Amino acid sequence: MNKMAPYKIYGYAGLIPFIIFFIGIIAFKSDASFAHQASGMYFQISVLLQLSYALLIFNFMAGTHWLEAIRDNDFKRLSLSMLPTILSLILIVLMFLGVGYWPLLLMSVMFVGLYLMDRKYIDLGEKTAEYMGFRLRVTSLVSGILIASFGVAL
Repeated sequence: MNKMAPYKIYGYAGLIPFIIFFIGIIAFKSDASFAHQASGMYFQISVLLQLSYALLIFNFMAGTHWLEAIRDNDFKRLSLSMLPTILSLILIVLMFLGVGYWPLLLMSVMFVGLYLMDRKYIDLGEKTAEYMGFRLRVTSLVSGILIASFGVAL
């Protein structure tokens, strides 16, 4: 029996909060009426938790490029590795300015961008293809959940 690689276990487990917050968005959106003011509040909290968790995971994953860029003295990669934090800050500001639910959609695009950056820079030797296939599946699921969250939240 093949044992699942730890990065896959953690990666798939990392999908659980995305799914839970999406369920919260669905459940509390349907009840978000004047008669159910608490549900409206829980809906907003679910959206904020979805975006906050996405930002945490995104920056954690993007941070892997920082040290390698320093090690390789790669100015372009170092600059690219800072971009996720800058974009995340912009999304946080937009979220607090009340621009609606667009940050969820933008976050899904940012995950795809990070996947493309990983494809360009990550080299794990013979494990590269297996890891990038996994990353594509997880990125697709995360982006899909964020897009669906945006669609439900509208």
